[in-house]
Parts: sequence; C-alpha cells; structure tokens
Amino acid sequence: MINAQENIQEILNGNYLGIKPVTAEFVPTLNCDFQCVQCSYSKPKKQENVWGKGDFSRKAVHMDKDIMKIALDRLIDGGVKNILFTGGGEPFMNKEVVLEGMRYAKKHGRTIGLYTNASLLNENIIQEILKIDPLFIRVSVYGSDKKSFSAYTGQKSEIYLKVIENIKLLAINKQKNNSSVILSISYLLHPYTIENIDLLSDVFFQNFSLDQLNQISCIRFTPAVDYFGGEQHSHKEMEEVFEKIEHELKPKFKKTTVEIKPYHHRLADLNNPDKSYDTCRASGWFIEVGPNGDVFLCCEKLFLPEYKIGNLVENSIDEIYMSQLRKSVIEKVNHSFCKDCPPLCKPHERNKIFHEIEFLKKNNKNILIDNCLNDLSKLSDFES
Repeated sequence: MINAQENIQEILNGNYLGIKPVTAEFVPTLNCDFQCVQCSYSKPKKQENVWGKGDFSRKAVHMDKDIMKIALDRLIDGGVKNILFTGGGEPFMNKEVVLEGMRYAKKHGRTIGLYTNASLLNENIIQEILKIDPLFIRVSVYGSDKKSFSAYTGQKSEIYLKVIENIKLLAINKQKNNSSVILSISYLLHPYTIENIDLLSDVFFQNFSLDQLNQISCIRFTPAVDYFGGEQHSHKEMEEVFEKIEHELKPKFKKTTVEIKPYHHRLADLNNPDKSYDTCRASGWFIEVGPNGDVFLCCEKLFLPEYKIGNLVENSIDEIYMSQLRKSVIEKVNHSFCKDCPPLCKPHERNKIFHEIEFLKKNNKNILIDNCLNDLSKLSDFES
C-alpha cells in the first residue's frame, strides 16, 4: 500500500504530480432516492439526463459487478490504502454492488468507509454492513424535522422518520454486536435545514435511549457549498447558526458521549474570495472512481467530462497518473489559478499546506517545514 513517507518525499522534492492516491472515493451509482435542493452532482446528473429519473441501466451511471471488481483490483494493485463507498447518488440504490465491493475491499486488507443517507437501510443490510466491519459509517441528515427534510430532499416527509429509525437500528445493532465501527452523522447546513435546528436534540433524545445515543461518535455540522460558481449562502446567517450550535445545541448533549463538531474551518474559507494558493498540488492524494471506472481529478468535478483523467477498466493507476491527459487537466485548473474551482474542495486543506511548504522553501525557511508536515499528518484521509 501507499506509504505516506513516499508522498512526503515527493512533496519535499516539489514533485506534486508524483503524489500517489491514498484514498479512493468509489461511486457505484448516480441514482438517488433524494432530489436535494443543492445536490453536489446536480449538474452532471442533468448532463446525463438522470436528474430525478432516468435510464440507470447504463454503465456510465450505474456500476455492474464486473466493473466493480476490475476497478477495485486496479485500486488494490495501485496500493490505495482507503476505499470510501460513497455516492453521486445513494450507494444502496446499487445494494449488491456496494455490499460485495465492501467485502472484496476488506478481504484485500483495505480500510473502508461508507457514506449513506440511511433511507434504504434495514435490519438485514445493517447486519451485513457490520459483518464487513468498515472503519466507519457516516449518515447524512438533512433537516431537524419532517418539514425541513422534505423541503430540502424532495422526499415525502415520512421518510425523515425512517432515516432516524435506521440510525437507531444502526446504534442498536452496533451495541448488540459490540462493534467497533464508528457511527457518525453529518448534518448539512442550508437555509432549509437550519430552520428550527434547535429541535435536533429533541429528535435524538425522544427517539434514542442514552445507551443508543452513545453509540454515535459525533454529529458534524458543515455548511452547504455551491460547487458550480453560484453565490454562497449568507456568511452572517451561517455564523449565527454556528453560534447556536455551540451555545445552545452542544450543551444539550453534555450528558452523552456524542461529540458535537461544527466545522468552523469550512465556514471560515467558504466566503473567502482569495485562496491562499493558486495551484492545485493535492488532488493526487485522492482518486475519484465513477460507475463505469472513469477517473476524475477531484470529487467536486466528478462526472464532468472535461475533468476526466482516465478509466480504471482501461488503464492502471500509474498509467492514469502519468498520462498527458491528467497533466493537461491539472494545467487547465492551474491556468485559472484555481478560480474555476469552488472555494472549498476535498484537497483544499492539503493545498494550503503544500502552498506554505513552497513558500518556506522559496524563502529559505526549510527549518519550519516540519510544522507543515505535522499539520498534514493531522488531516483525515477520508474527509476535508
């Protein structure tokens, strides 16, 4: 598997194209039972004519088992350490491929994670997931009541209760099986979902016992991002919500072991017009794999054809990463000084660190680079 020290050596040498992927985002389908107001993949879904409904028999948007195995073999052969089963849709819209893929990756010694909206889970699926034993399961929650959930996801309001019940089922089975799987919740902050956010504590305390609630490691709160060049949501409004989370919501969870984690670092950079860097050096840390094996530069540009850098069915990771196509896509990003990209992306925090390293080199302050490498070591390989 990829040795972090190998990547560090490339960084110190200034060879950012030589960074190898540590984590793969593995997307088995674009299909989703939700139609979220600010879906991160609405643009490519509309381009593929699968926004809402569409033809999901096509390999371009829905993975089959043959492609799943080939793509995973390429990732394994390429030394990728972590594989995150996630979605351009909801992974369990392609249940068999997701479960079989997770088993296969785990069998081959990979660390695996799972993102889901939990709406399609049931007792049998949960038992299968826990048998596979991923490092973590992260459930996306959109709203603190049925009304806000329905407004944001376009789903029937009753589905909100099903999501909460399935989170509870995860907690019950985790406890019953004495599982070490990390169960967490990601709450998206959007104008529709921040209304009545103080009710979120009621949702959990009314539906969960204390033991069940303590099976949840954390609830993270992160602001919605417009990835397609639109105006971001009011910074002032988001700051007020973060204050409410800190001072009103967090104290309510003090009697539990649930960590309430507002992602202040995401909010801080969201409305900043000037990034500290103007070169994408960190995208290689992650590899993004679509349903037909297509590989894209980053998850924020996933499924957009102009950001495709190869295909794992046709080529190995090394061949893709050394290709002229990948270089040309990165050159395009750098030519725009990263301004065609959203204000936040998965490699964002690493790009800030790598920019600082280059600044220190240029100014003969190499002695301070170890501080940057220490900051790098603290970053999660699964999230930004």
